[in-house]
Amino acid sequence: MSNPWSVEPEERKIDLVWEYGDKSLPFWILVKKCLTIGESRKMMKSISRVSSTLSRAGEPASTEAQFEWTEYSFARAMTFLLDWSLADDKDNKLELKRENLESLHPAVFDLIDNAIDTHETEMNEAQSKKTKGGGQKPKLTSVS
Repeated sequence: MSNPWSVEPEERKIDLVWEYGDKSLPFWILVKKCLTIGESRKMMKSISRVSSTLSRAGEPASTEAQFEWTEYSFARAMTFLLDWSLADDKDNKLELKRENLESLHPAVFDLIDNAIDTHETEMNEAQSKKTKGGGQKPKLTSVS
């Protein structure tokens, strides 16, 4: 049995096909089956900014959170993706990095993004079933 307290590294291969004109171009992506809390929080940190305004006395007067939703799909893709079969016209595999992700044809990126979205939804539903509704509120106990 695996450690119930942490996420074991597992992967899932997803086969995709891009219909490009009269061609069907198959490819695959390899994604993390489940994110750790650290990966999930780093992904959210990369798309959010929190700023505080201070009063004249130096006390926090207000706090504002901003989310960079235009970055979300790229941050999520880079967090989930482990590998892919995308290659250039000379059959050299494209390195899995943000720059290459951003240079993809919009329809190819949409296929990848939608596949990750479906995978993430399925992963969350399966996790919710495992934890019987997402977990219980903590029960405090005292030590005598």
